[in-house]
Amino acid sequence: MHPKVSIIIPVYNTSQYLERCLKSVLDQDLEEIEIFVIDDASTDNSIKILESFVKRDERIILKKFETNQGQAAARNWGIKQAKSDYILFVDSDDFLQPNVLRELYNKAYLENLDILEARHYRLKVEKKEEFPPKFKLMSQILTGDKYLKETNNISVMVWNKLWKRSFLIENDILFKKRNFEDEDFVVRAFMQAKRVKNIGNFLYNYLIRQNSTMRSEVTLGKVKDYVALTQELDRLYSKADTVEMKQAIQKLLNHNFLGGPEYFRNKDNKQVKSSFSTFKIIFSKYRWNILTCKRTNIGLRILIFLDPFLANLIYRKWRLK
Repeated sequence: MHPKVSIIIPVYNTSQYLERCLKSVLDQDLEEIEIFVIDDASTDNSIKILESFVKRDERIILKKFETNQGQAAARNWGIKQAKSDYILFVDSDDFLQPNVLRELYNKAYLENLDILEARHYRLKVEKKEEFPPKFKLMSQILTGDKYLKETNNISVMVWNKLWKRSFLIENDILFKKRNFEDEDFVVRAFMQAKRVKNIGNFLYNYLIRQNSTMRSEVTLGKVKDYVALTQELDRLYSKADTVEMKQAIQKLLNHNFLGGPEYFRNKDNKQVKSSFSTFKIIFSKYRWNILTCKRTNIGLRILIFLDPFLANLIYRKWRLK
């Protein structure tokens, strides 16, 4: 059986969510799939759950990392092993909508798309939200930069999209081995993509939980990785050869500059202080752009002239509403 979609699921200490995630994948209406589950040296019961699922379904391929290597390494391993037409990334604490994969695959395959973007739900304790809330269906196939201009939205999640496997391989689009790996992966892909479209179907359920990888405590490693992401976005901005792509990256930089200070609050640490200095140097290059960009709302224009930590506090409260 030639797999039509490869589903790549990194796993690290998510045993309480894992069964729901795997069942949502196995119960899809598209049977021609291969499922790569990569256990990243979990210390809970995850590996036992994975091994039990491997016995149930031969489409599941289990890879065990002896040491914790991070989500990027797990995803990259899956990309290199995949044999399918398209790739779907799934986080092990999230789950798919029922019977949605066949329609997405058929659309992507028949129209030979590099990227097909779908909608998703954000799940909080008290509510379920639709994203994007203002959805614009694209009737035409567009290049990556034109798509971002028309939708006026750059969604930096990788799990709400089908990715053409050969497109990723031919353009050497892999994840950087650090935290915040999704953001520049998406940018690099859209910079190269020639055939992009979206679909109104809801594909994915994203669970917002406080103890997830990105919501856990700030470490020195995360501080350095956040600066590395900002440097990479700066590099991609310089490399972008269209106004549309530069504007999309600028939008990400705007939000990263406002969100960044929460990673630099431990200013007594010399390494954190040095990282913050690097961060501010990049920020200073774009401050005027943020102020003069017509697509930047008035709130962001005001915030960039406040103390960075005060601006971050206001920004976080605004984002949580």
